[in-house]
Amino acid sequence: MPDKNNNMPIEISWVKILTNTFRNQKILLIRALPEGDALVCMWLQMICMAGELNDNGLIYLSPGVAYELPDELATIMGRSIPVTQLALHTFTRYKMIEIDEQGFILLRNFTKIQNIEGMDRVRELNRARQQRFRHRQKQITAPVLPSVALHSVIVTMQEKKEIREEKKEIREEEDTTGELLNIFNEIKKIKYSIENQSMNKHNKRIREWDIEMLHQKADDLIKDYYDSLPAT
Repeated sequence: MPDKNNNMPIEISWVKILTNTFRNQKILLIRALPEGDALVCMWLQMICMAGELNDNGLIYLSPGVAYELPDELATIMGRSIPVTQLALHTFTRYKMIEIDEQGFILLRNFTKIQNIEGMDRVRELNRARQQRFRHRQKQITAPVLPSVALHSVIVTMQEKKEIREEKKEIREEEDTTGELLNIFNEIKKIKYSIENQSMNKHNKRIREWDIEMLHQKADDLIKDYYDSLPAT
């Protein structure tokens, strides 16, 4: 089971759902159970919870604090305790989740399905932006001598300028993040194509070159982003 840190990971506002989810044998078997549709809904709900926490597929109440199972999880998911117990038992039996002795839940294939590499890039960009924002907040809230009226005016003008710059940087980072995620999704599609389709050596090599070029494009994008950051 992965370590439970004391730092809350930065949230991701989306998760990926496979298009063949409802043809998956486990999902078909679950839907045939009593409360089967409710269990499938709970499974999708747990995927969303893991995505919101963005901690490699872990589900918990807060960093270092697990849910009291099944009671608290039943409350959060809006289900009865018996149905929640059935869901946890079924998902564990089908090896969809693991539950450790403290009650931390791990979605076993979460990192395989989700674009973790892209998520890490998003965290990296968001972390850098938050650090700059906190640094600017400290500068803005620094005490100003009451007797220096002109200095106060200059500080106010600086605040407005920094807010405009911060909004512009956020928009630029969102554009960069979106482009990175598109690149990594394309890399994943090409890898899937190589792994799951019969290809001759020539075509396979071309696809591998595609991956190399996309990785280079992503690295260049990250480098350009950090080169554009102001020196601290």
